[in-house]
Amino acid sequence: MKKSTRNILIALVFLAACALIFVNRGLNKDEVAKVGAKQLTVSLASGETVYDYSEESENYVTFDTVMTRKNGDKFDKNYSGIQVKDILADLKVELTDKDNVVFTCADNYEVKVSAADILTDGNVYLVSKESGEENRDNGVFMLVINGDEFSTRWAKNVVKVSVVEE
Repeated sequence: MKKSTRNILIALVFLAACALIFVNRGLNKDEVAKVGAKQLTVSLASGETVYDYSEESENYVTFDTVMTRKNGDKFDKNYSGIQVKDILADLKVELTDKDNVVFTCADNYEVKVSAADILTDGNVYLVSKESGEENRDNGVFMLVINGDEFSTRWAKNVVKVSVVEE
């Protein structure tokens, strides 16, 4: 391949990547604005709705979780938030075995969690505080899955929750 042809192809790939990044950045602007007001977009089969997240809710709890580092050391973390199953119950959503819940972050990163994980008591939370402090470094909402020992499915800056059927 000629050097000039290769350079043109590299430039085209670079421009296409920049265009995709630009388009994706705008996709979640409305959701990010809502999160600043502690509102969460929830997408259901029937359409989208807005959940008003309140730290005054009876479902807002403080809990501890034990994390494990790669070297095997264990340490405690303290969070405050609402279980996702309680958020969905407030919206009158009943999950089935075929359902999954997809959490979308401001950067379009997505985490899919099964209905079984969501419905397990004390497992899946959207938290707004870590050790009593606001989650500003992690966005307003952070997904914490208590059953994930190494936090592999945890997600920062959650802006949207979608219930999808497999």
